Amino acid sequence: MSQAEANGTHSFVQAAGGQGAPVAGACVLALLGLAGNYFSLPLFFGIDLVFGSIATFVGIRLLGRRLGVLVAIPSALYTIVLWDQPYSAIILLCEATFVALLAPRFRYLALADAAFWLALGGPLLMALFWIFLGLPISVSGLVALKQFVNGILNASLASLILIGLPMFSKRRDVLFSELLFTILVLVILVPGVVLVSIDTRLSKLDLEDSIGDKLQTTAAFVKSELRYAKAASVAGDQDATAQAALDRLPLEKDIGIRYVANNGRTIATIGNPDLSSSGTTLRGNGGLEIWLPERADAPTLIWWKRAKYVLRSDATDLMQGSALVTTAQAEPLIMRLQERNRRSFLILGGLTVVTILLAVLATHILARPLQDLGLASSRLAEDIEKKTPVDIPDSWIRETNALAEKFRNMACALVKSYSAIEKEKEVSDDLLHNILPREIAKEIKERGATAAKHFDAVTVLFTDFKGFTQIAEKLSPSELVAEIHTCFIEFDAIVTRHGLEKIKTIGDAYMCAGGIPVPNHSHARDAVSAALEIRDFMLRYQRSRAASGHDGFEIRIGIHTGPVIAGIVGKKKFAYDIWGDTVNTASRIESSGEAGFVNISEATYQRVRDDFHCVHRGQIAAKGKGLMDMYFVKSHSNQR
Repeated sequence: MSQAEANGTHSFVQAAGGQGAPVAGACVLALLGLAGNYFSLPLFFGIDLVFGSIATFVGIRLLGRRLGVLVAIPSALYTIVLWDQPYSAIILLCEATFVALLAPRFRYLALADAAFWLALGGPLLMALFWIFLGLPISVSGLVALKQFVNGILNASLASLILIGLPMFSKRRDVLFSELLFTILVLVILVPGVVLVSIDTRLSKLDLEDSIGDKLQTTAAFVKSELRYAKAASVAGDQDATAQAALDRLPLEKDIGIRYVANNGRTIATIGNPDLSSSGTTLRGNGGLEIWLPERADAPTLIWWKRAKYVLRSDATDLMQGSALVTTAQAEPLIMRLQERNRRSFLILGGLTVVTILLAVLATHILARPLQDLGLASSRLAEDIEKKTPVDIPDSWIRETNALAEKFRNMACALVKSYSAIEKEKEVSDDLLHNILPREIAKEIKERGATAAKHFDAVTVLFTDFKGFTQIAEKLSPSELVAEIHTCFIEFDAIVTRHGLEKIKTIGDAYMCAGGIPVPNHSHARDAVSAALEIRDFMLRYQRSRAASGHDGFEIRIGIHTGPVIAGIVGKKKFAYDIWGDTVNTASRIESSGEAGFVNISEATYQRVRDDFHCVHRGQIAAKGKGLMDMYFVKSHSNQR
């Protein structure tokens, strides 16, 4: 399970219940780990497959590093009871710690565990067993190979359990790559371990059968020799006769013979048939017994090498109630089994390494196209938005390639749809910006509404056509609209160039303002400059109309500066508007002006007097306002 994957590592435990779930889960896993080592799979003479680390690996993934390592302690300590030495417990705790540290960086647990055994666990185990237990390097190497295969098997089984856990929770985010890797490793490793286990058991039975046959043959031969010696002897010491007969026998050095009377007295012996009463006797195969001496502090492997196979056969035909005890050292059989299993585990260890490498390669080949396709899908929205080419990778796997082709077609359709939506959006944005100031339109799109705002200083400009009614009576409606349209198009262009905001038109009146919706310090100068340009345009347009024999419009322009409230009211056909006495005053300034002139108030004059040539008109009566100081703007100051 990769760290990507690590976002959901605690979800199953948390789903099980509350803040105490991790601790309770650790206790359960610790018990399962202990059981995994208790119910081990014996291979031969003290070498077993144990499964306690499965719970440890599950704990590391589910509960985190610390609790995962704590889970390993009971099962590791039990190996001291199992093998009567602490070094395996040390190795298993090192394994848990190492994997816990590396697990966040490794996608697969088996890889992390393989790294431990190759880099640290194997060499450390061989050194400890050789130095402190006195085991030969060949035997220590066999144990290291067994542990390496055992660890990879346990890590893979733990991964399979972790993959299966989401089936019992609401999570459904199993990684295909992890599932594939785990199955590939287990498909090769499990049959290999099973075959080695079966082969070891069968080999042990075959060797024990051969030992049984040898002991039976030896016992029969010894009986015949004893029978012949008894028959050929003259009256005398029967014990000496029996001992002399045994001494003449050409026995192998690992064979021991003891001729026992009915009262347990030893009549004659040869070799090393001694079976201490303090030892332990186990039932073996085919009527054999296995005798184990006192263990003392000997490691399991050394203890088993001191064992003997025992065959007890009746010798009543030689002496009433007597028996013949034939023994064989177990060490030669154990050595042959160790050599046989060393080759098996060496092959299995090499196969495990090759399996892991092939699984990584196969997972990369099979799962990478799907991962690339997933990555491309996650980038799809960003690529379409940035208008970058959508890259959908091909695959040599037919099904994956078919999926990629369908995804590519979907991406093309989305690009076309997105382009169409973008064009429609541009059209709608242009329409919205024609209706509302850009800043207000942006605020409405982002927030869905806009609040009215107070502005301390805004310059409002009004225009009106003089004698509009009289001229309108001489024109058809279409001609009248065309004339107004021509004038207002030019007004719009002039207002835009000078940074003013068009507010609205009312009949033949045109209204705009400077300093909204974004406040600035040049709004008065901008408005007066725009007014002069509008005035000059109307003078040119009037002369052009007169030259063609038509009446032309004369225009009055009024400007005033002051505070306003600006915003949008209503929900349908809304428009940006301004309110306040400043608006009313600007309208009175316009109506109090004269055709062909730009009439401004005292407030506006104080802001532009250094930039424009103005003429004081005196105090002029304005409807509803009384006497007001007004000024005609002649030109810019530099045009005097």
